[in-house]
Amino acid sequence: MIKLLIFLFSALMVVFLHSVHAQSSALLMGKERKVLVMVEKLPEVVKREQYVEKMTKGKRHLMFYISEKPTKKQGNFWVKVAEDNGASYFTHFNFAVNPNSYVIKYYDTITGNLISLKAWRNQK
Repeated sequence: MIKLLIFLFSALMVVFLHSVHAQSSALLMGKERKVLVMVEKLPEVVKREQYVEKMTKGKRHLMFYISEKPTKKQGNFWVKVAEDNGASYFTHFNFAVNPNSYVIKYYDTITGNLISLKAWRNQK
């Protein structure tokens, strides 16, 4: 009886995980997928990814995710570039991406302002 329950539970978990994966893949279509790919290809993000992988000997990687979708109140996709350090997620970069023009802006956490990529790059 216990073996049957374990088998049924395992089967349900496989179905659940498959549906969650399919659902998350479906969500990453269209604009969301394009936004994430654009951020992932930014030279600064690529360089940081290489740095993190080198310093952790390939054990850690950056992840890219949409932390907020556009709403009437705020019209951008908000994308975080973060690293899972085992205890929490450490955010390396925050970007806002306009869903119509696909203009990417960097969120400066020190000033609390969105700035153009050109202005951000000139600050370095």
